[in-house]
Amino acid sequence: MAYGWRGWPRIEQSAEEREKLKSLLEGLLARVRSTKSEKAEEEEGETPVRRGIFETLVGRGLVPPEGVVPKDIEFRHIAIFGKPGSGKTSLALTLAAYVEAFLRKRKTPLHFYCIRAMHIETALNVLAERGGLPEEAYVFLFIDDAERFAFVKLTGETIMAIVAHDLIRHRLRELGMRRGVVTIVYATQTMRYLAVALRNADIIFFRPVSIMDEPQRKFLEKVLGKRGVRILLTMNRLSLMDWEGEIKACALVKTCDNPGLLLLTGIPLAKPSNLIDAWEQDLIPLRKEEEERRKATKIIVDDPEVAVQRILMAVKEGSLPVYEGRKGRFYYLTVPMASKMHLPSLSWLARTLTSRGIPCKVTAIRPEGVESDVRALVIPVEYFKEDSG
Repeated sequence: MAYGWRGWPRIEQSAEEREKLKSLLEGLLARVRSTKSEKAEEEEGETPVRRGIFETLVGRGLVPPEGVVPKDIEFRHIAIFGKPGSGKTSLALTLAAYVEAFLRKRKTPLHFYCIRAMHIETALNVLAERGGLPEEAYVFLFIDDAERFAFVKLTGETIMAIVAHDLIRHRLRELGMRRGVVTIVYATQTMRYLAVALRNADIIFFRPVSIMDEPQRKFLEKVLGKRGVRILLTMNRLSLMDWEGEIKACALVKTCDNPGLLLLTGIPLAKPSNLIDAWEQDLIPLRKEEEERRKATKIIVDDPEVAVQRILMAVKEGSLPVYEGRKGRFYYLTVPMASKMHLPSLSWLARTLTSRGIPCKVTAIRPEGVESDVRALVIPVEYFKEDSG
């Protein structure tokens, strides 16, 4: 069942409109329960294809009509936003299941592939390892936890993700695909942090989300309007009282061809029959990095004598840089430098060196060629000259 509003909502709402919206949303869970009790007409072991707004979105926008095969590789782009545990993965897999069911019902000669991964590159590599693709295929790529492609962090990785997104047609041709459809789904928690090239989607689904950040609220109001934000907040409030996961069958939808919003309820959750889950494969390098980090942490030197000897050896070998300050010249050691030498914190080193009569302190300095201050342990160069004399 769906409810839509055409045009952008007014800034002010009357008491009657607010009461109508409140009663509509508070009846959400009741509608979901009634929908769950209905028995869909379906063959045993198959996903139902029922008439409704959700099915219309899938059948009209994501799947070619019966007997039609695209002449080239066509693309569809979907984005799903919501807080952790709100059902983003469940919704994406349900979309894939309905696409598969529509292809089967319409007898479309497209081989269906559904891949869940962290990166597009990983998904394509998995397809290559499985022998490539047939000439006519439907590829459903689900990129889960896409917040790693936020434009505010990991800039290099974000650029590579966008490049992979733009070059995916060429990679698919290398795998043997010539005609068909590619649907790319990005799921993440915060819409405004996702790179613009990845969040500009044909269909955007919003799951329950907590909006405690004022910049996020203003951003969502630009996208959904004030009424849309109120709907999300109400869905979030209902999700906090929903211990059976019934609110996961609801979503707020915005499409590229409709300026209004759709509130979907009673979405029957399902999974595709031939899901290729490359999530674990993506976790392997991450686990290796974590293991290496733990090993590096374990070999940190906590013996004061060994730590002092390492610093003195670094001074003798000339591997510690020199900083020209107002009070003279100093050897300095930053946090990254101490980590490479497997030394503890700068404060611990300062106490250790001071207890052995070596003058030092932890302060903020700005070495040559650095635009901002860095925290460092500084030792006067003159001390070592006097010591050697």
